Parts: sequence; C-alpha cells; structure tokens
Amino acid sequence: MKVVNLYGTYDEKKEKIKTLRIELANKQYPLGKWPMCDLVVSIDDNKSIIHFSVDMLIADFLSMNIILNDLETFYRNPNMEIKIPTLYRDIINYQQRMKLSSNLIRQKAETYWNEKIGKMGETPELPIITKHNLASSDFYQKKIFLDEMQWKEFCNVAQENNITPSILVMSALVEVIGLWSSVKKFSINATLFNRPQVVDDINNVVGDFTDVNVLSVSLDYNLSYIERIKKMQNDMWADMEHRDFSGVEVLRKPESVNPASHFQIQS
Repeated sequence: MKVVNLYGTYDEKKEKIKTLRIELANKQYPLGKWPMCDLVVSIDDNKSIIHFSVDMLIADFLSMNIILNDLETFYRNPNMEIKIPTLYRDIINYQQRMKLSSNLIRQKAETYWNEKIGKMGETPELPIITKHNLASSDFYQKKIFLDEMQWKEFCNVAQENNITPSILVMSALVEVIGLWSSVKKFSINATLFNRPQVVDDINNVVGDFTDVNVLSVSLDYNLSYIERIKKMQNDMWADMEHRDFSGVEVLRKPESVNPASHFQIQS
C-alpha cells in the first residue's frame, strides 16, 4: 500500500492531492490480474485519508459501498471477527448452471430475443472523430445534480404521466442521441443492477452484478414526446420480463445489433 506525505504549504498539499486523484482515477489494471484495486494513504499534519481505486469490472456500485463500509467498520473495530460471505464465484457458477438448464422461462426469453433481433436498430450514426484523435483523447464524466425540490418536481412530472423517473432521464439521453444521429432507429445499452436473490447474504457479496439490456429505440416524431417515452418504457419493460437471456448473450448472437451509448438504471 502506497503512502503519500502531504507535509508542506497549503498549495503544495492541494497539488499533491490533485496529482494522486488523477493517478488513481486513470490507473489501468491488467485484466484478470489480482487484485485490480488499490489503496493509498495520504498523511497530513493531523489526519490521514484513505484513497480507494477499483476497476469497475470487479465491483458494481453497491459492492463499492460494501467495501468502503467494511473498511470503516474494521478500522473502528480492529478486533471484530471477519465473517466471509458467499463468494461471488459461487453466484456466477449458479447463474452459469441456470443458463445450461432446460428452464422454460429462459427458453421463452431466448425465443423473445430471437424474434426481436432482426427488427432492432444498429448503432446510432453519430459524428465521430478519427481513430488517430481518439487514441489521444481523454474521457470525462459529466455530472449534474438536482436539488431536493427539483428532483421532487421531476418525479411529479413522471408520476403524472405514468412514467418512471429512470425512464424519463433515459429519454433525455435518447432524444439527444437522436438529435445528432443521422438515423432515428438505433439501439443503446441500458445497464441494470441485478443481484439474484439466491442466498441470504447476497447484499454482502462483492462482485459485478450489472447486466445489460439492449434497448431498441425508434424515434417517431409523429408522436408527442410523452408518447415516445411511454413507448420506450413499454419496450423496456417487455425486455426486462425476458432478461433471463442476458444482453451479453444477445450481443453475441451472430445476427445481433451493434449498439452504442450507455445508460445505467437501478433494477
């Protein structure tokens, strides 16, 4: 574990923290090489800060919270007994066995996607930069925060139109993509949190429980904005009813679409 000494002037400390955060935010972990995460401690005059970096291939958002909560718990209770939960590996093995079984629900889901694939849109045709420019480009996460009153008003609009807040947010992404895309029928990857309730301690298991739904979108501007959202919501619900055949499996189909863009929702 790396230790960073922050002693110095205020500006020097600020610069060291900035450099450390950039380093950890952009750290590339060799795929499949343990542990694919890192801890760094920065030491100041009267305090220490633990910095945590992890590859999202090994832990979803809930798992990140589990790790951080465990760190704090064991820090405050160093003699606390460590109880090892069900291993993520065992959950994955269970899911693999289910995929190989003759489960009727899974068969129905595969039939649904086989019938749908040929009707789905491809990647949205967006303005792109060259491969040369792409190789030298950096990617940044853009954020916007709504205060409590704004979020309440947003949810009220969704409720008045029988739309979930997540779908309403996703519709904004879809409409912006449609504005820039030369085709109005395309597919996007909607990331779902999906922890199978197969063991009692599933909410203590660290792993990547995200799944992907390949959502096909067809923007019909003869419909109102609300009507377009409701159609997308109905399509999304139908897809989720058949998610026993995963989005990754859909993408692996030889005749499958090539979707782009990503949207994450809680399931």
